[in-house]
Amino acid sequence: MENAKLQQREEPQSTITPEQIGEIKTKALQFAQARNQPPEKVYEALKITNFEELTGRQVMAAIKKLDKWLKAATEKQG
Repeated sequence: MENAKLQQREEPQSTITPEQIGEIKTKALQFAQARNQPPEKVYEALKITNFEELTGRQVMAAIKKLDKWLKAATEKQG
């Protein structure tokens, strides 16, 4: 029983990797710089308040959204 509780507590953190968090942070910074905004504004738009609480699905959605935003920002600049 104790192991099940421990596993439940650790599960949300184990669904994402440091690489995924790094990818979100890098892309958010790139987009923020393109828009002359702080990265915190991008996290706010993505509804990210705590990276450790994100699920795998939320991470993938955030990366997909950032890719879309970055593409639009690059096309607008170019």
